[in-house]
Amino acid sequence: REVTSQSDWPNYNGQFSGSRYSTLNQIDKTNVKRLAPAWVFAVPNSGSMEGTPIVAGGIMYVPSTNTVNAVDAGSGARLWNFTRPPTQGLQGNARSLGNNRGMSVVGDKLFMQTDNAHLLALNRFDGKVLWETEMADWHQNYNSTGSVLAIDNLIVAGTAGGEEGVRGFVSAYDQQTGKEVWHLWTIPAKGE
Repeated sequence: REVTSQSDWPNYNGQFSGSRYSTLNQIDKTNVKRLAPAWVFAVPNSGSMEGTPIVAGGIMYVPSTNTVNAVDAGSGARLWNFTRPPTQGLQGNARSLGNNRGMSVVGDKLFMQTDNAHLLALNRFDGKVLWETEMADWHQNYNSTGSVLAIDNLIVAGTAGGEEGVRGFVSAYDQQTGKEVWHLWTIPAKGE
């Protein structure tokens, strides 16, 4: 595959520094008005989309509810699709429930959350599930809508569900196995 950019955007924040800034300088105020679409990709069954597409090695990954579409960044051709149906009976804010706001790519893995508070590692080249970890029980009103962040050999992810009375947390998981490494409650329990 021909790489279409010399710089990747491998997670929600761009580079792993989290700055959301690109040092690329091919587009500036003198030529931006000449930009035009090169291709259009219609995201199937997209519903509400709040995610940031990411790019690694010429492949763009487009998130939506429990879904990733891998697209050739040069041509717009879909390479593969991973999807799960929305979880029936899940409680949450109807406007944002199930939104996948972002993923991270590290090496050959793509990391994402599902609406029912599961963390997944997919093979970024074919979309096959490498491992899956339940972060919290969705039957207790936990869900996931946030972006995951890769730090060193960890994936950091949090839960949603505060509107339904859950005690939120942020946890880190081993990138190779999906095993939880640390866990931080965002709301202290009584006496903490």
